[in-house]
Amino acid sequence: MTMAAAARLLAAASACAALVAGRADGASAAAAAGAAGDLQLVMLDRATYPLAVCNDGTMAGYYLRKGSSNDWIVHQEGGGWCWDAATCAGRSKALTSSSGWAASKTPTPGSILAAADPAMAAASFVYAPYCSSDGWAGSAAAAPPTGFAFRGHNIVTAIFSDLAARQGLGAAAGTRVLYGGCSAGARGALFNLDRVAFDLLPSLVPAGNLARVGGLLDSAFWMALTPLDAKAVSFEQQSKDVVALANATSADASACVKAYPGELWKCVFGQYAVPFLRADFFLHAFQYDMFQLSGDTGVPVPDKTPAQLQFCEEFRNATRASFAADVVQQDGPGRNAGLMPACYKHCNTEGSTFGTLLTNGVSLETAVSAWFFGEGAAKQFVVEDCAGFNCGTDCPSV
Repeated sequence: MTMAAAARLLAAASACAALVAGRADGASAAAAAGAAGDLQLVMLDRATYPLAVCNDGTMAGYYLRKGSSNDWIVHQEGGGWCWDAATCAGRSKALTSSSGWAASKTPTPGSILAAADPAMAAASFVYAPYCSSDGWAGSAAAAPPTGFAFRGHNIVTAIFSDLAARQGLGAAAGTRVLYGGCSAGARGALFNLDRVAFDLLPSLVPAGNLARVGGLLDSAFWMALTPLDAKAVSFEQQSKDVVALANATSADASACVKAYPGELWKCVFGQYAVPFLRADFFLHAFQYDMFQLSGDTGVPVPDKTPAQLQFCEEFRNATRASFAADVVQQDGPGRNAGLMPACYKHCNTEGSTFGTLLTNGVSLETAVSAWFFGEGAAKQFVVEDCAGFNCGTDCPSV
């Protein structure tokens, strides 16, 4: 990989991190504290969870706002990942260390952290900052060539364990847990969902108290396509390299792991992994996902040439076809749901459009609320039909 290509890929990762970090500060954030209330930082104890560390060895943790119901929303931050010495060296410290984490987090207005839906607003909310650079999948001590510890898998285990032990998750009957994330956070939820739902939480929560565990996968539905930009590292190759570098661990021998022996990387790759999920899930995917398309075309907005536009349409068609085959046809009676706006965008949970960007008249907030919490009614699968790049009714201008 050339230095120019590495720089371009690192820039794309940094742009993604800026979009999904949601760590607002300054006067606008202070004014936006809103009715939802701030989340307070809880650091994990090193003696109890010695492996739950960031890339630089600082302890991981989570932000928590206790709610009034028995529902919990656990949301993992995104921000790309790294797969070799060059890409790891270019990671922002904000995504590799907890040393700069603030004591509290103010919800972004209009995001899932500030949802207006009554069930979501009443739930206890956990926001897990991302500092492992491995899509929440790794279990590796610090070593050459990066010097990074990759402990995403261990951090997920520690957070849920701490929530059950110290914060009351699962202490009451009827507990519902919505576990998900945005971008790399959603890929981590995709990889860990069945383990959390069928192994980890049942081992932590008193028998009979779990009413439902589901996954909210926002912008994790990658497609296996050869990049248009010959200098780009394909998302398939990135996944292979991350799984090897970070010693990605799936302790529960999930259906995906069994289906792809020796190819664990496919279990962090949406197109391959989603069909094997046993837990309930809601899949949100932009038909023109900005993160993959900008990486595969090598430009921030791939609408400059006919070849780029054709590639975008190929990506859109593949996304829709995989959604139909991997989600709709695989679904049990009312078990899963999905929403696919025809927008050039990435992530819709952590920005300001969670409740306002409409797909055939339905917002992601409305659709998730109806699916998981039974708040109102929405169609099970909503796919926007229109012609042309970024053509959706409510899509932001690019």
